[in-house]
Amino acid sequence: MSDRFDLEQQIIKMFDILEDLRLANEQADNPHIKAVILVWEMKIAKLWDTFEEYVHESRS
Repeated sequence: MSDRFDLEQQIIKMFDILEDLRLANEQADNPHIKAVILVWEMKIAKLWDTFEEYVHESRS
């Protein structure tokens, strides 16, 4: 069974997507890739904030 630490590791792996996109953009310098990077940054930040809220509330 998965626990919050497994969830945390899965979320952290999402940051790899950003690194992959940044690497691709270094080669292409494409404004569409830049837009996708911005969207993923926002999504991952929101996901991380939600996770932190969950952890904080579960400790209370």
